[in-house]
Amino acid sequence: MSQDAAADQQPATGLTEVDEALAGLADLGRRPVSEHPEALSAVHEVLHQTLQTPPAVPQRPPMPRPPGS
Repeated sequence: MSQDAAADQQPATGLTEVDEALAGLADLGRRPVSEHPEALSAVHEVLHQTLQTPPAVPQRPPMPRPPGS
């Protein structure tokens, strides 16, 4: 399988920021090795920030009180 085909089949994570960061690595094999650290560092930063940010938890409506309470 070619690198292009593998990149097209990359599964989505469901997090736009992570998907975009990972997509930036699709052409890493065609870039000069001197550019790899910067590209990997950028992806690492996005992943780190994503893991450090707690997910938004939807607020549940208050439970109704039973009659007579």
